[in-house]
Amino acid sequence: MHEPGPGDSQPPAAGVVPALTPRRRPIAVSYLGFRVTEDGREYALRAECDSQPRHFVMLIPHAVFAAHQARFQDAPGLCFAKLERELAADPEFAPDARLILSNEELLESRRAREAPPVLRKRRAPGSGAGSRR
Repeated sequence: MHEPGPGDSQPPAAGVVPALTPRRRPIAVSYLGFRVTEDGREYALRAECDSQPRHFVMLIPHAVFAAHQARFQDAPGLCFAKLERELAADPEFAPDARLILSNEELLESRRAREAPPVLRKRRAPGSGAGSRR
């Protein structure tokens, strides 16, 4: 018969429930809409997790659109991506004021959008796993 050693795991005693580590639910971000202000377009987003919903406002200045640094149809996605990055770095992130998308962030997203797609290599006919000879 094997005697339990220090490295062996022991089942919990009868009636004892092992402690569970609380899991954090993923943060869900929702786009609520935008409004035009003197400074630019403000995009409203809501983030929900284990705590109360938090509301965020992101600003993209009018000059960004006029200079073609961002397109109107891409703006909600840009704001969404920025908020997801901020929340990934700090799940309790809660700014005091609206967030402004920086020129660097806009350039980075533009480069990613303009990058050539990654092409998959095509297999020669009859060289796949399901081919018969």
